[in-house]
Amino acid sequence: MPVKTLPAALATTAAVLLAVTACTTTTVSTDDPSGAATTPESSPTAEGQPDNECVDGIAYMQFTDETTELSLPDGCGTVFVLGDGGTADLGPVGDLGVMGNGSTIRVESVGRLDLTGNDNTIEHGGDAPEILGEEAENGTGNSVVAR
Repeated sequence: MPVKTLPAALATTAAVLLAVTACTTTTVSTDDPSGAATTPESSPTAEGQPDNECVDGIAYMQFTDETTELSLPDGCGTVFVLGDGGTADLGPVGDLGVMGNGSTIRVESVGRLDLTGNDNTIEHGGDAPEILGEEAENGTGNSVVAR
């Protein structure tokens, strides 16, 4: 059975993000004899990775009720598209994971594709991507077409 590296990478990334966001610190004041804790200041690492941006070669594109059209024209090494019923226009992508339903993703080029959502249309430029996973593990009703 082939190894699914994209989902493994997603699981690892999610675990790291959870570990980072779950970490909080409490500072005990040495000036206050009661030893009362002070509230820590917010830091960018505690907030996790922002949606719809390529950070360190990874982008999480998130469709919401308010955001149904997304764009990442410069592409990214690994892109995960989450949510339902949106349209995403992407530059070149190494690995693309689609985990929502009923979306259209137009990508300049893509090396590998992991489709766990249903009824999505992937329109790609360049060579046809390698589709990861066994057919039974992938979503249903997905269409992968050259443009």
